[in-house]
Amino acid sequence: MKYIVLFSLLITMSCSNTTKSKETSTTSKNQQNFIAVLDTIWATEQNPIRSRDSLISIYGVDSELVKAKQLLIDKNHIINEKKVKDILDTYGWPTKEMAGERGNWTICNVIQHSDNEVRIQYLPMMRQAVKEKN
Repeated sequence: MKYIVLFSLLITMSCSNTTKSKETSTTSKNQQNFIAVLDTIWATEQNPIRSRDSLISIYGVDSELVKAKQLLIDKNHIINEKKVKDILDTYGWPTKEMAGERGNWTICNVIQHSDNEVRIQYLPMMRQAVKEKN
């Protein structure tokens, strides 16, 4: 009988540790996914801008290549702004642990490129994040 109790106790402890391990693993994976989303937003927001600026220095601001790149920038920004607004509306301003420093820069950058209405909407949230050193 005591072996059955001991065996049951060991199984319970084992299952408990597995659950905690899975929870930690899931949290870590969610954080990695969150950071990956923000990295993608950063790349699709910044890389075309850098490319456009290089094209301007070579071909001038009125070049068809520059105009095409600007259309891509505008299209990407609409998508990125929606993603960032969804993040902010769902989670609030993410902590450094959630998003990393670059992730926070990404959110700031997208908001910076948005119209004044969006900037004003999220300014209080940004101010609070700064106060909390997030």
